[in-house]
Amino acid sequence: MKRFGVVTIVLLFAGCQTPPVNQSPTALPGFASATPGYYECDRCGSLDGGDYAAGPTKQLRSDTGKACNHDWYPISRNEFRELAVERFFIDWSVEEPFWSAVEADSPQSEELE
Repeated sequence: MKRFGVVTIVLLFAGCQTPPVNQSPTALPGFASATPGYYECDRCGSLDGGDYAAGPTKQLRSDTGKACNHDWYPISRNEFRELAVERFFIDWSVEEPFWSAVEADSPQSEELE
């Protein structure tokens, strides 16, 4: 009978583990950091992006994003910049050159279309 109780407690404890919250897309299985990438969370609207290999990167979290188990999906650099202005009031003109430079959209966006 004792053994049944111990097994039950172990199973309950193992089943109560919650998924990690507020993780960057870099935690995704198979994440390739060699190229810049830009991501939006479908659940909370947070953004994460930049040059993950050499920097810089930006982690922009919504109020609910700080406790979200993010569902990241790739977006284009231009989408990232537009959403950052719209949701987080980012002024790209005062950011470092990587962010303030106006350039053609990232190769990642071509794969999405």
